[in-house]
Amino acid sequence: MLWQSIHIRTGADFPVTVNHFTMTGPNAHRSDLHEEFEVLIVLEGEFEFHLEGTTKHLKPGEVALAAGWEWHGWRYPGGPRSALVVFFTPDFLKDETPDGFPWQALFTAPPEDRPQPTTRQERENICALALEMAREYELKLPCWQTAVRLGLLRTLLTLYRVWPPDHRLKKKAESSATELMRIMPAIRLAGSRLHHWVTTKEAAAACAVSVSHFCYLFRGTTGLSFGDFMRRTRLSRAAQLLRHTEMSVEAIAQQMGFVDGSHLSRSFKRAYGDAPGKYRHKHLEEGESSAPMQPTLVGDLVSAQKE
Repeated sequence: MLWQSIHIRTGADFPVTVNHFTMTGPNAHRSDLHEEFEVLIVLEGEFEFHLEGTTKHLKPGEVALAAGWEWHGWRYPGGPRSALVVFFTPDFLKDETPDGFPWQALFTAPPEDRPQPTTRQERENICALALEMAREYELKLPCWQTAVRLGLLRTLLTLYRVWPPDHRLKKKAESSATELMRIMPAIRLAGSRLHHWVTTKEAAAACAVSVSHFCYLFRGTTGLSFGDFMRRTRLSRAAQLLRHTEMSVEAIAQQMGFVDGSHLSRSFKRAYGDAPGKYRHKHLEEGESSAPMQPTLVGDLVSAQKE
């Protein structure tokens, strides 16, 4: 069985890189944290999307949204499946928000309140947007970077429009979106210094606010203390290294700034439910290679969708 996804990873300076991943096994599962926001659009098959203790069963045209600080993962039922996955930082879209559209609100709402397309036409439109983003990258048409931005914005706008017109929810979401932009320097700092524990004081300084105000903003936006966020971020990176490298637990502990392998093992088991060795073995059994996943062209999947 084959799992395919197109990954578009963006940054404030662009450029976009696209990776075409394959994965075998009907029950492969992965949980991640990262700096970017994540949008997964299902193109074929079914996915289980796990986010902060909630589970959604997604079909073609449906979308999973996750902020970088949220525990999330996917589980794949049997059969062929494909998806477009876009990772992006807020800087990528913040200058292109027509009419004040608060796209960040989609990611700061509680997981159970995040919208899904409600009609067949909306789902077909979202699939078409996903394939168009892939084509723009593959063909490198004039202004293709702008086309990818607009495709992502149109996808998020489609979701925003299907939200119930609850003024209180929108007002709260827009406020959270503004606060989110203010704490992004701390999130970027944490992601760039995983080998060193970034203190709350350092994070507040990066955001140019007082420590007390930073703590208020950060917990109010993410639901976490900054210390909990740092711990999640480092453990998530450790999980990635366990899945995709052959590094020893001791080496990973040293790279991630833990005291030693025992310290990492205790923290890891509390978060993931398994010791690092068992976690690695389980994911190898489920079909995830220990070798880094390599990029390939997206043309095969785009062509397959045309057939």
